[in-house]
Amino acid sequence: MDITELYINALLAQAAYADNLTDGLTGTALATRLFEELKDRGMTRSQADYISENFEVFKQQDTTDSGFSASKVTVMCITHT
Repeated sequence: MDITELYINALLAQAAYADNLTDGLTGTALATRLFEELKDRGMTRSQADYISENFEVFKQQDTTDSGFSASKVTVMCITHT
């Protein structure tokens, strides 16, 4: 695993802390939701944009009464230069 993959995984881990991500959310709507919910936790607009340009929300389970929560994203297209 190279540094780029580690960075992307860290971004996705941070994005998983956003609440109310609807299935299929992508593009500007996803970037706005991520940035607004996570800017106080350190997410920048360009990081939110990167995620929204390369991933879409497949499924999110908000926190249940037992404390379980999960997010699953789908890779749309990632190109490394």
